[in-house]
Amino acid sequence: MNGDLLQELYRHARELDVNRCDAMSLSGWLHGYLSLYTAVRVYPWLEKDLDGVTALHERVRAIGRRLQRLAGEEDLPAATRARHVADLLDAYQLYIEVGFVDTGLEMAHELLTVPGSDRLVLPCRTPDVCRLLCQCHYFTGDDAFIAPARGLVTEALGVSYRWQGEELLEWWKAFQLYDSVMGFLAVEPGERERFEGELQRLAVNVDRVEREMVERFTPGVPGNGIADEARVFEILAGQLLRNCNEDEGKRI
Repeated sequence: MNGDLLQELYRHARELDVNRCDAMSLSGWLHGYLSLYTAVRVYPWLEKDLDGVTALHERVRAIGRRLQRLAGEEDLPAATRARHVADLLDAYQLYIEVGFVDTGLEMAHELLTVPGSDRLVLPCRTPDVCRLLCQCHYFTGDDAFIAPARGLVTEALGVSYRWQGEELLEWWKAFQLYDSVMGFLAVEPGERERFEGELQRLAVNVDRVEREMVERFTPGVPGNGIADEARVFEILAGQLLRNCNEDEGKRI
């Protein structure tokens, strides 16, 4: 894990005005901060290189408030709005504001149902819609979200060999949430072994894509925009958390 690069991106992240930065980069900044918050909370010695949990918590809150506003913009394309709503619900991982959940579920209902009814309909077949279905099941306990989520994942796995770069990473995020939230509901009986095998296969490709993205990235070089910074920040923060967990596991 490139610690120096993470530190540089983290310094930049602290200086960002989240109310003015590119809306589609918010997802990367958010998930990077979520990983750092978890890492610092579990491994307090990381505070010497990062802010404390309170500062990280407030940064996620600020991003969440921006996402809350974006989620309400009805003129956005369904795929874009689905990402903002799914990220808003992710922000509640830190139990920041119950309003994030209220707004997120309200917007999810608008996106996922036929107007004037509760009949589920998918506005698009993206990994963010898959995440929304999982989150709605998690927060409401409604089993009606299980079958469409399972259908999206089954369909996506059938074409996963085509994925490169961003598409692979976004579906990987959806699969991880799907498996975590749905558990053994995630697949039909008897298909659990196949599903886990597919995840193991994809994990190899995800590691490769993340490594290549980090290796290609050089701060300040033309062509590396704010979206690239946010993605690499998310990757490196996630790697820091995983490395700490692995090191701790070796000591137990």
